[in-house]
Amino acid sequence: MKTKIKNLVFVFILLVELSNSKAQIFGGGVVGGLSTSAVKIEDIGTKFTNLIKGNDVYGFEVGAFAKLQLKPFYIKAMGLYNFNSGNVTYQTQDDNGVVTNHTNNFDFQKFEIPLLGGFEIGILGIEAGPVYNYVIQSTGNFDANNVSIQRNGIGYRVGAVVTIGWFLAHVSYEGAAYYSSNVENATFKEPYKLVFGIGVKLGNKKSE
Repeated sequence: MKTKIKNLVFVFILLVELSNSKAQIFGGGVVGGLSTSAVKIEDIGTKFTNLIKGNDVYGFEVGAFAKLQLKPFYIKAMGLYNFNSGNVTYQTQDDNGVVTNHTNNFDFQKFEIPLLGGFEIGILGIEAGPVYNYVIQSTGNFDANNVSIQRNGIGYRVGAVVTIGWFLAHVSYEGAAYYSSNVENATFKEPYKLVFGIGVKLGNKKSE
């Protein structure tokens, strides 16, 4: 896992540095977007009778991208900060076997590094690729029960981008899983996330 993380970070930094050059095949910019998603937390211990889950989790992302243009193909690396918040439901069972339903607020912050390959037709680009995820912070208390989730996860991202002049708009679909490597951390999953975003290209307009 550490080797994969280092490779993704290296590629992102390399593309960012190259985007600052005057070569016409490199470009970059800043992006932001709003998202709606679902979450699941599994392997959470005997105090819970089922998993912790929520389907109405909302958030936003902001970050930057670097792009290597090989018309009509391209490679794009992104660095994104995410904040997400919503309600989750779960059940607990006491020592007498009494089951209680709960609703709890759940929020988490994370850093993403998508590495995407794309194909452009005019102003439309179609892209997809793997995403490294690292959870910076998350809610850990559920009805006085502490739950620590696995922080590192690998997911995927697919989407479409429309670019007009300096500006771009995109819609993306994501999924990710954070599998626990030991018994102390629960398994955290994002079955889906839908992102609607906009962005601005920076640097030489002719670069793309």
